[in-house]
Amino acid sequence: MKRLTFLFILWLASIVALGQRKLELIAPTQKLLPKGDFYLAADFNNWDPGDPRLQFKKKADGNYELTIPDSVHVFEFKITQGTWHLVEGTMDGNVSANRRYDDKNLGASKNYIIQLLGWEKKATYRIIVNKIPAATPFDAKLYVTGNFNNWNPKDENYQLIQHTDGSYRTTILSELTEIQFKITRGNWASVECYGNGKARPNRKIDRTEKVQWNPRDIEHKINIDVENWEDLTGIFNFFDLYSLFLLFASFNGILLMIAIPTIQNSNWAANRWLILLIGIISVMLLLKVIASDRGIAQTFPKLLLLPDFIVFAFAPLYHLYIEKLLFKSTDFKVKWRWIYLPILLQVMVYLPYFNLDYDTFRYSQLNNELSFQILFLVVGISGIIWNFIQWNKFRKILDIYLEKSKISSSFEENLSYLSITQIIYLACIVLGIMALLIYTMGYVLDEDLTLLSSQIVDFIWIVFASSPFFLGYYAIHQPEIFKISQKHNILDSEMEIDLNMPVQSGANYGLETKEHVKDELAEKIMEMMEKDKPYLNPKLTLNDLAHQLNVSPHVMSKTLNDSFQKNFFDFINTYRTKEFKEKLDDPKFQNYTFLAVAYEAGFNSKTAFNRSFKRVTGQSPSEYLQSIQPSENVI
Repeated sequence: MKRLTFLFILWLASIVALGQRKLELIAPTQKLLPKGDFYLAADFNNWDPGDPRLQFKKKADGNYELTIPDSVHVFEFKITQGTWHLVEGTMDGNVSANRRYDDKNLGASKNYIIQLLGWEKKATYRIIVNKIPAATPFDAKLYVTGNFNNWNPKDENYQLIQHTDGSYRTTILSELTEIQFKITRGNWASVECYGNGKARPNRKIDRTEKVQWNPRDIEHKINIDVENWEDLTGIFNFFDLYSLFLLFASFNGILLMIAIPTIQNSNWAANRWLILLIGIISVMLLLKVIASDRGIAQTFPKLLLLPDFIVFAFAPLYHLYIEKLLFKSTDFKVKWRWIYLPILLQVMVYLPYFNLDYDTFRYSQLNNELSFQILFLVVGISGIIWNFIQWNKFRKILDIYLEKSKISSSFEENLSYLSITQIIYLACIVLGIMALLIYTMGYVLDEDLTLLSSQIVDFIWIVFASSPFFLGYYAIHQPEIFKISQKHNILDSEMEIDLNMPVQSGANYGLETKEHVKDELAEKIMEMMEKDKPYLNPKLTLNDLAHQLNVSPHVMSKTLNDSFQKNFFDFINTYRTKEFKEKLDDPKFQNYTFLAVAYEAGFNSKTAFNRSFKRVTGQSPSEYLQSIQPSENVI
């Protein structure tokens, strides 16, 4: 009984087998992909060149076969190796007509025999990797992935084979106008990157620009070097040190935000804006580090755009800080709200990019597509122009303050930290111009200068990261700044003081006698200066002196200008210089250092003393002391 059942099943199987219709592909003498499979692309599967349901199976005799679906009886088809870039053709490599299958024309064997004449000739690119990182594992397998194989990072058909000269080679066949590719070690975690660990854009071969010959006639060699692997980036390379520096600067800024209101009560109206400015800079530095992390950048790629907002956010906040620090005016002119317009425009320009879906954004960003190039060029150029204009205005603000303060105060404020900030600001602008020029040069010369340009941008961040330190550290130790009046916004009008007015260098800076001064108020001023010596107060102001004589500051200032041909600063420091000379001859001060004597004479800093002494006597303090005591040490 069992034997009968077995024979019956065998008979049914033979009937089914005889009824099956098959395509039999004679083993081609040449494959475009040595490890590639063969597929049927037909009208009944919408001409899908890599349909896994229509993949030929290899037989024991070396040929290939494919069972035809029962529902299909007549169809047109071609044989491919998984893509339309690898499709059968004529013997001379041209395009062949579609094959036609009709089961009515089959013989008793029910098999349709196919013998390939050849393959359509495609542009052939020989990828040659001449150098790989020293840290590459000795048993690593290298692959080429790109838009020609659907970005498969471990496609055996595009494995790079090591040759005797140490290079790794494989061949790409494609009719794509532009080929984009990268080198991997079998997965996306181990994809190639720049030497500093940063993700590199896709490599590109543009046939329309770079291939000046017929791509069907010759194999084109593409020589490349792999600089680094993303998963083997060293812990002490430049990129990590760069990130650590930015992190340190960010945390230092956060500590300064806590320390400034805790330690320093002076200049509070200005320091509130300074705390906000340092806070925003610290957040942007932190975002820059976070967005540079490979894992975070892959998960949240849009974080890369956020640090860019500091380009237009710094100037308005810095402007508010300086205005509150140096000037009494609290007016906020409506017409000056345009200073905040660029940051608002930047937000509007960036919104469409934030609205892109993840895949589109990531692909466009990594491949440095034209839309992103235009975005960064527009932001870069406009940012450089805008910040240079603002830098120049801030420079004028400091000049105006220094000039106007001489009218009302007898001392010099220590604003060196603002000058240092100006230098940092200008350095960032100059480096930005360099990065932009290099990027443009690479575009014009069709060279990949992206890495060099990005390294300069990284250096800009390093330079910029030092600004919170100077601003915050000096703000903690800065006493109350003497503020001058300001009827108009300093950026809006500079007509109150003519910065081009020549200084009266020929004026007599010696002390005037009563014979030369006929004005009654001038006589009172000289009498007070000789008797009460108010100039010994290092913080003496025009208001203080005017109050002692019961006159308005305006009248006092006019009298000094008309009767003594000096502003308040020079007038007071003339007396201080005289006092310094007298104290040098006083035995009481023989054990004092020269700088200590200057402080006793009313000067508040070595810089102010040196500058005023030179202006009054025509000699530097060192030259004067050498002339009267050549054998002694000088300042």
